[in-house]
Order: sequence, then C-alpha cells, then structure tokens
Amino acid sequence: MPAASIALVSSGRSSFVEADALILAREYEVRRLEWSGRDTYRALREVVRASDLVFCWFAGDHAAVAGFVARRHRRPVVLVAGGADVAAQHDIGYGAMAGSWKSRISTRLSIRLADLVLPFSEFSASEILRVRKPRRMEVLYLGVDVNRFAPLGAKEDLAVTAGAITESNLRRKGHATFVEASRKVPGIRFVLAGAVDRSMETDLRSSPPPNLELPGYLSDDELLALYRRAKVYVQASAHEGFGLAVAEAMACGCVPVVTRRGSLPEVVGDTGVYVEYGDADSTAEGIRIALSHPADGARARERVVQRFPIGRRADRLLRLVSDLLAGGR
Repeated sequence: MPAASIALVSSGRSSFVEADALILAREYEVRRLEWSGRDTYRALREVVRASDLVFCWFAGDHAAVAGFVARRHRRPVVLVAGGADVAAQHDIGYGAMAGSWKSRISTRLSIRLADLVLPFSEFSASEILRVRKPRRMEVLYLGVDVNRFAPLGAKEDLAVTAGAITESNLRRKGHATFVEASRKVPGIRFVLAGAVDRSMETDLRSSPPPNLELPGYLSDDELLALYRRAKVYVQASAHEGFGLAVAEAMACGCVPVVTRRGSLPEVVGDTGVYVEYGDADSTAEGIRIALSHPADGARARERVVQRFPIGRRADRLLRLVSDLLAGGR
C-alpha cells in the first residue's frame, strides 16, 4: 500500500520548517508548496487535492487559503503556529495581530479552519487563545539535534547572539541592547552574527565598539562552531515564540543570558541569567555573571537534552498526524 501524502504549505523556508519536512518524510510522501500570493493558488489547490492531509507552518494567507481548499476536499489540516503570526506586540509594532485588519483576519481564519493547532510553547499557546480558541490544540516544542549541537573543544570568553540584523530586530531581538552592552564590558569579545540589512550596514559598521564583531551571515556549520567556542549566548528579546537559537546554543554548552519575555523562561528554566529587556546595564551585568559561572553551560545543555530533543518532537508529531489520517479529528 503506498504511503499517504502530506501537503506541506509555508510562506518560505526556515530551519524549523525543514526539520518538520524531514520528520514527515520518514513515513509519508511530502509535497511542498511555498506560497507567494495569488499566482500560487492553482498550484496550492492541486497539491491539496492530491494529498491526504494538509500541514501548514504559521498562520497567514497561505494557511487560510489552504484551509479553505482542504475543507472543500475534506482533507484534515494541521497548523503549526506561535510566532509573529499570532503575536500582538504593540510596543514594538510586531506581530500579525498588531498589524492590518487583513493580517488579523488571515490569522483567525487559519486557526478556525485547522483540525489541530500545534503551538511550539505554552507561551505561544496563550497567544493563540487570545486570537481564537482552536478546535483542538496541543503544545509541541520545537526540537534540537543534541548530537549535532554539542560542546566540542575549549570555551572562550565570548558572548554571542544571532539573527538577521534588521531595523525590526534591533528592538525585537534586542540587538541594539547587545551592542550597547558590549561597550560596557570592553574586555570581552562580542559577536552579533547575522545578515545585515543594507539600510543599516553603514550605521552598524561605522563606529562599532572595538570588542564587537559583525561577521554577517554565517552558514549552519559556522554558527555551530561559534556556539561551541562561546561561553555565553544572549537573547535579549522583546518576544520569542520559542527561541530555537538559544536552545541550540545551550545544547553546545553556552550559558544563556535572556529576558523574561515570551517563551524564554520555558526554554531556559533555572539554567541561565535573567536580565531586563532593553536595559544595556542589566544585560552587561548578566553577561559578567554568566562568564563567571561557565560550568552552568553543562546544566543548560542537560535541560535541552532532557526537554527539547528533536526525537521527542518527531515521535509525537508522527503520532498526531497518524491519528488525524485515521480519522481522529
């Protein structure tokens, strides 16, 4: 008997979307559809009609349209949500629910049309419930490949953060705070890794502190090597639906320095140092404390190994999809 097929619908590719695609491909034929607007509708319709289940990553136009087509053809729908798609961070203008009426409607429709919604943290589940109560919802944490993301070699007095360097992320990811904190701890190397938006490149590179490095975009292997060298990983965010980068860095033995915003306390627990959002002095002090307790990196890794291994997400995801395909809506 041929394997059932799954339509995996997203508005782009990212590491977590690719991870789920690989998991689903273990037992099913996966048909990919990357939504790019109305021009993609016909292809989406054909992919959904030819599949046994629709799996959408993030709420939005693509998930709402896929949900309508799936309803018409009686296909069950799984929606993974919990990031910008359901956020309403008005103080920094972040999230679909802080955006236009069109984005708010798309998010609500995506949730309403899904048979199963999978938030990737308890925090993201709470944000979904503020938008609309799903028919069925189960928290399923993102997963880390703890065999790949593992310590290797000696650690350095190095504080790292990563993420695309855009005007939005200066506030949302706390990049501006990280840069200011580097001025307050001049004896320590700081690395802000990520592709730099062209509109910001001149400002960022014109007068950086001498201890701050801006290497630009790093490949997955280069980022892994950086995590392995660093003693500290900083996530000074205003909002995180999960915080995969900090979890991967923790798995490499970094001591996390984070805010109490979003899902970060769920991920970090008692293994890191907490700082105030937007406060460079607090962040600098948190980095000093973390550097003085490098052994806490082992506890941080153990938390990820125990709570967020990719194998746990894979097993549960495949079981949930199997139940839906068997008619257990």
